[in-house]
Amino acid sequence: MITEATPRPAAPHRLRLRLRLRLRLRPALCWLAVAPGVAWVAVRLPGLERGPLVQLLAFTPYVAAWSLVPLVLALALRQRRPAVVAAVTALALVAVVAPRALASAPPAATGPTVRLLTANLLAGAADARTLVDLVRTHRVDVLAVQEFTPDAQARMDRLGLDRLLGTASSTRSRARPAPGSTPASPSATSASGGTAAPGASPRRTAR
Repeated sequence: MITEATPRPAAPHRLRLRLRLRLRLRPALCWLAVAPGVAWVAVRLPGLERGPLVQLLAFTPYVAAWSLVPLVLALALRQRRPAVVAAVTALALVAVVAPRALASAPPAATGPTVRLLTANLLAGAADARTLVDLVRTHRVDVLAVQEFTPDAQARMDRLGLDRLLGTASSTRSRARPAPGSTPASPSATSASGGTAAPGASPRRTAR
């Protein structure tokens, strides 16, 4: 005699446990998605970035775009509080990034014109000829470089950069180094200094 066994329905308490677990996981998942954006805003808005965080926060535009994901997730799971926090976070990040895309008129300025060029040499791998040509074509007065190496310095000097800018501080004579300037050496991790253009007060910089 063959009988067909029918599956026994799950016990009511197991169903309740599963439902309770899902209800607890939803807000936890939403808060977990919202937390990175909140931490980013907490550092970016007050200007608390220091050390490696300065470079990390250069990715703020990408974080602003990603901040919409936690908002959509919280709305889809009907989690009101995480949705509110995610919306505020997204608005704060968009407010920080939006001015980059909106053109604004520069403030009125008087005095001599100083042309500044900055370039990241990618640990000396950048094209030295292109950089020297830019300095020559645009009559650059001050050149600031990052990831500077001795080899890059030698290649640029062979191409005439030292003759174009005059000194190792990479400035033309009419925008001479200000008193107290410390020219950056290829092995330096940081440098400070400034320029003093005729008819203008000295301007100091540090990095």
